[in-house]
Amino acid sequence: MNKTLFAVTLLVATLALTGLAAAQPPGPPPGLTGGPGGDPMAPLFALNLTGQQETALRALFDAQRDDMDTIHDQLRGAEDQLRALVCADTPDAAGIDAAADALSAAQRVLLDATIATGRKVAALLTPAQRARLRAGPNGGPGGDRRRAPR
Repeated sequence: MNKTLFAVTLLVATLALTGLAAAQPPGPPPGLTGGPGGDPMAPLFALNLTGQQETALRALFDAQRDDMDTIHDQLRGAEDQLRALVCADTPDAAGIDAAADALSAAQRVLLDATIATGRKVAALLTPAQRARLRAGPNGGPGGDRRRAPR
């Protein structure tokens, strides 16, 4: 019982923090897709794209916009469903497990779509541009994501 209570408490706290983070104004778009509502080209501007590359990349992102919006909507719906079940007056463990599985599946769909887009983007870049993209904005693999010391 204590493990279940701890797990539910941890999940509620995580969902609450996720809700708070979602309520914050958007920052710079993350990753190759630019994040929901962001410009998917933003991470690529520093690569000195040719006009032809920029046109091809814009066409790629425009073609995938509706699909990505649908995926993000499904993800938000799965998060909302899980939050509602966890915060219910009488939480249903089986329902919570099913909602958690649905959320995990929605996250996987988003990851798969992001990877597929990343592969298409990489195919349009030169080897030097791919190397620069791999190095990340701060020069290392994926950039420096560590927080500054307090």
